[in-house]
Amino acid sequence: MTDPLKGYISLQEAADLLGLSRQSIYRRLSADSNPDTKTDSSGQPADSRPASIVRDKKRYISLEWVLAEQKAAAPVDGPLDSLDGPLDSSLDSLDSSADRIRQLEKDLLAAQGEAATLRATVAAQEAHIDSLKQALDREQALHMASLQARLPAGRGFFSWLKGKKGDA
Repeated sequence: MTDPLKGYISLQEAADLLGLSRQSIYRRLSADSNPDTKTDSSGQPADSRPASIVRDKKRYISLEWVLAEQKAAAPVDGPLDSLDGPLDSSLDSLDSSADRIRQLEKDLLAAQGEAATLRATVAAQEAHIDSLKQALDREQALHMASLQARLPAGRGFFSWLKGKKGDA
């Protein structure tokens, strides 16, 4: 009897081999399950074996599929002499972008320092305004107390005012 799992590895092993997450493997498998991507140039199915199978609630991935994914993700080795011009300009662009990023970071730090200074100034001014309000309240209380001390006993403030007008 042949082993139905021969040529298959677990999903976690495939993810480890490819350096991807299990979710990424699921996405790639679902993209490969599209009928357009599973045919060769003659229109025939590219592979007679499924890319993945499920046994006992565990998914297994075809080793052929994993090797094909590794090959597709492998970097191309070869001379880059024909790309020297564009590569150099790309590196110069990258360096200027890095310089611009550093300058923007410096500007951001300066702006954050200025904002912190302004917040501290506002807090100090609010505290000063509160102390001035308290001083004004005390001054008004003293003034009212001095006015009440001038009132003759038994008469109200408005009677006293009317009496002052009559005196003048």
